[in-house]
Amino acid sequence: MDADATLKGAGQIISGYFGGRIHLRSGEIYQSAKSLVTRYYVTDNAANAPASFIVKHTLASPLSSSQAEFNLLTDWASCLFLRTIPGPYVWAPLCYGGDLTRRIIVLEDLGTGAGSNTTELLMGDDPQAAEQGLMEHVRLLGSLHASTTGTANTYRSVRQALGAEPKEDPLFAEPWSNARRRPLPPEEIDQAVRRYSDVLKLMGIVPRQSLKEEIADVANSVESDPGPYLAYCRGDQNMAGDYLRCGDQLRLFDFDSGGFRHALLEGMPGRMTWGCMLRIPTQIVSQMEKEYHNVWAAHRPEIATSANFGRTMTGAGARWHIFHVIARVAPALERDRLRGCSSLRQQCVAWINAFVSLSEEFPSYPALGTAACALSEKLSVAWAEVDALPYFPAFRNHFDT
Repeated sequence: MDADATLKGAGQIISGYFGGRIHLRSGEIYQSAKSLVTRYYVTDNAANAPASFIVKHTLASPLSSSQAEFNLLTDWASCLFLRTIPGPYVWAPLCYGGDLTRRIIVLEDLGTGAGSNTTELLMGDDPQAAEQGLMEHVRLLGSLHASTTGTANTYRSVRQALGAEPKEDPLFAEPWSNARRRPLPPEEIDQAVRRYSDVLKLMGIVPRQSLKEEIADVANSVESDPGPYLAYCRGDQNMAGDYLRCGDQLRLFDFDSGGFRHALLEGMPGRMTWGCMLRIPTQIVSQMEKEYHNVWAAHRPEIATSANFGRTMTGAGARWHIFHVIARVAPALERDRLRGCSSLRQQCVAWINAFVSLSEEFPSYPALGTAACALSEKLSVAWAEVDALPYFPAFRNHFDT
């Protein structure tokens, strides 16, 4: 879509929201792989509107046209929904409206931020600031998750009112698939077991007989029915640049991968997501998990006992492990490639070792833990030329003991 059409569509949405004709001019433009974000300034303000707005245009390339529309509707619905959730944060920018035909939504302008976000701190040279940023960030995530438990039906109503929802993703095929909230067909679980076992077979690993039972348990307790841990998750958690600092508030943005999932899929970023793009020191990861758990314990003390939380972490970690083996290890066996700030093979090793460590700490899934340990040993030989995952620059002088 051309800039004139975007400008016209945004002007119509803003004018309709404020009940008066408002003229805009385009300003700064920010582009990612999935969207084009433009700041528009008000030039003729007859309705006492804010001085500027953000217009997000979801791109059809590299996404399919239908996926681009679903992403737009997810972002739109998430902003509307999150504004209804009380808590210690304002969870999302105000959404003034959208236009599915033009694939745009118009949002509150949060500005450029008053300080560095977590990714910027991690890529800097101040380890204390980076550590503080990580703790602050996981408290934000914990509050988001704990504050949205029990609200899945509200979100679904908002989402359905905007348009059709996408088809369900195959089991363990996508990183940010939504919880099914219904029983899983046995044949889907059988297919996941076969796909996981096929990778083990490629590596000459014979799994324990209880593997199928464990994968079924993870599928049912994480992918199907997370129970009290069903919460709104922002998704797309490769790196930690998903907020702006506005005064003394952290403000999240960009919700096109959002949905209701098992909260712990997003609640162990030091161990399972950010910390597998580049390394974070082990003791900092442990403290991050304590901070996250403390937020849950304050909101939901009846479910966040330490023993229960440990098993819950292992279940979510097992889901990540199954997904990574099925979706990431198989292509990595064919070739390595750059993926963000490290390589796919470096990340595969980090993902597998993260689950090995977790399953040793909380041995709830012995067959999956044993398979992960065997995979780690086999890949260390097969990929002997692959360097160990380096630390984030802020921790470049750190050495785990």
